Amino acid sequence: MTFQAYLDNIKAKTGHTPDDFRALARRAGLLTPELRASDLVAWLKKDFDLGHGHAMAIWASFKAKGWVEAPTKLIAAAAGRSTAKAKPKPVAKAKKK
Repeated sequence: MTFQAYLDNIKAKTGHTPDDFRALARRAGLLTPELRASDLVAWLKKDFDLGHGHAMAIWASFKAKGWVEAPTKLIAAAAGRSTAKAKPKPVAKAKKK
């Protein structure tokens, strides 16, 4: 099943798109910078009777659209660190015997 098929099934079951869920989550007071996947998933399961996989598809859509941040970015921001990828260190060549 493709990601779009997941979203289509969610729309068929609930009548809502990811954009709709964003608005609903905002009205419910869930859409905050501290929102975690587990909080959104629990809400989607309880209020919309979605299964775990479909709820995670909504979370993935929120992340892809930039509506929520990945936890590593939040942790790094709180610690004042950058999340930019460090350049890999060169691998030292092994000495031949």
